[in-house]
Amino acid sequence: MNPDTPLLRLPSEGLGSDSWTLRLEAAGSLTEAAIGRIGHMVHLLAKAASRGGFPAARCAPPSARMEIGPAHLEARNILVFDVDGSGCDLRGFELLRGMAERLVRNDVRIEAIALESKSMAQGGRLQLEPTDDTEYEAYPALSGLIRFPLAREPLDDTKSRRALVDLVTPVRKNEVDRLDEWLRPWFQLLEAGAFALPVGLPSETESIAGATTLFDEQAIEVSINRFQASECAWNVLANMIDACWPDARWVSQLTIE
Repeated sequence: MNPDTPLLRLPSEGLGSDSWTLRLEAAGSLTEAAIGRIGHMVHLLAKAASRGGFPAARCAPPSARMEIGPAHLEARNILVFDVDGSGCDLRGFELLRGMAERLVRNDVRIEAIALESKSMAQGGRLQLEPTDDTEYEAYPALSGLIRFPLAREPLDDTKSRRALVDLVTPVRKNEVDRLDEWLRPWFQLLEAGAFALPVGLPSETESIAGATTLFDEQAIEVSINRFQASECAWNVLANMIDACWPDARWVSQLTIE
């Protein structure tokens, strides 16, 4: 465990639908600026969850939801949020650990993050940070209920990456625009260091988003200019793409290159 990485504790039962209290404990007093930065990353996590990013095992991506209440100080160094979720994989809070570590760039050191159920007895399990051996258990999984196949091309040494979203019908501009807006939280998570571990510390790595654009008459390209992150980031992307068109099967295949 890296001493600069916040401890993360989650409920033992890991229920995906519940009400929780989220606590973030800092090394020192939290300023208004620090509270604003923490609030931004917590709400970003909830937005990705509500767009299907990390659904629970038996929940289809379009059905997942998460809402965050206003922040309040429990102590000078402890910020608390009320969280309501439905159909969410609690491993999504691993992304919060990465973003919290990145805050050292702003002279804010988060030492611990804890999610506690309001409906069950107190207690929880300590989540070890992702390593080369454990990252696929630590990060949210690819949903077994997505409605298209996922293909992965062999990797080379380039840091630029892309995903090709093949559609069932020819691509229309409004579909490119819809996917572009829908995936913005994923790009923001990537750039905020949410998936940086175990490639490197979030504060020491730098992923740079690309764009969502027309690739050809049948496909949309999602590009990353610099990808310094776990391969598990693509699981969240795939889940969100499935949730983008909840009422119909629009995607025929997703290819990660």
